[in-house]
Amino acid sequence: MTDKKDYMTIEELKAQKNTSNAVFAGVKTANGWGTGKMVTEEKYDAAVKAFNDAPMDGSVR
Repeated sequence: MTDKKDYMTIEELKAQKNTSNAVFAGVKTANGWGTGKMVTEEKYDAAVKAFNDAPMDGSVR
């Protein structure tokens, strides 16, 4: 099980990983995350990768 200390706010991870404002907003929207959402670094990284790999026209691959 993941320890509580492994969780950070998405805003902390955004700053730590230098995620752009546009990508951060898209990741939040795509995942239904609100301000202050606590996730693991692995989950954040996976969400950013999925967003960046998604087609821009919204189609499903």
